[in-house]
Amino acid sequence: MEAQKSKLHKLLQYILSVASQNDPFEKELGPIHLIKYVYLADLDYARYHKGQTYTGLEWKFHNFGPWSFECFREIEPAFQSIEADRREIESQYSDDSVRWSVSDDYLHKSLTNEMNLTIMGSVQKNVRKFGTDTHNLLDYIYKTAPMINAAPDEIIDFKLAASFGASDEINEEKTPDSELTKRQKKKRQQKLTEFKQHLNERLEKKISADKGTTCQPSPRYDDIFFEGLKQLDEAAGTQPEGAEYVAYFEEDVWKSGVRNDPELP
Repeated sequence: MEAQKSKLHKLLQYILSVASQNDPFEKELGPIHLIKYVYLADLDYARYHKGQTYTGLEWKFHNFGPWSFECFREIEPAFQSIEADRREIESQYSDDSVRWSVSDDYLHKSLTNEMNLTIMGSVQKNVRKFGTDTHNLLDYIYKTAPMINAAPDEIIDFKLAASFGASDEINEEKTPDSELTKRQKKKRQQKLTEFKQHLNERLEKKISADKGTTCQPSPRYDDIFFEGLKQLDEAAGTQPEGAEYVAYFEEDVWKSGVRNDPELP
């Protein structure tokens, strides 16, 4: 139990240390971000380990997608042990009123060297892609296989992810350390370090390329823009008065094949 808790603490610390390498406005993470990044790490690990997760946490479909009370409970002690910065904010959600950050390059390097390769790749890919972008992070997570096949309050089944990418597995534990000589251990560690550095470089290039292709030019609010708005308003005619509506859905919608329809957004 203590070993699993230690593993979770290091994963949370690593997520925060990776965020510290982002732009200044992307370094502070809240509980929702942290828990979702742990979920994605478990998801990627499960793909290569027959549905078994890295943390061993029990995940449930709750409110904003996958949720683990144990993960939420361990955030504060995990960050207190590395003296991370804690900042209170105003939030409409009681479980998301704190922001955490850390500035420690040595910690980042140390944790990177300790991380399982699959977990390291998952954290770096997702934290650098989404950062503090809660909307797109949640949108991405809602579309993952375990979430699509779960209903609210159900335990999430990671075995649904096991069929993806298993051939790409890099297992760091195929040969027990006890069977390796000191020279073999040193050589294996060197190869792992070189691979991690190479993976870091690839992730950096991919993220930079993605940011370059998604950057949109600033809109021009000139006379042509406002004339276009005017014509659109005239074409639309009189707008209906605002009102509030409530939509009701049958419970079986969660198990409907529509949720797996690739043609739907």
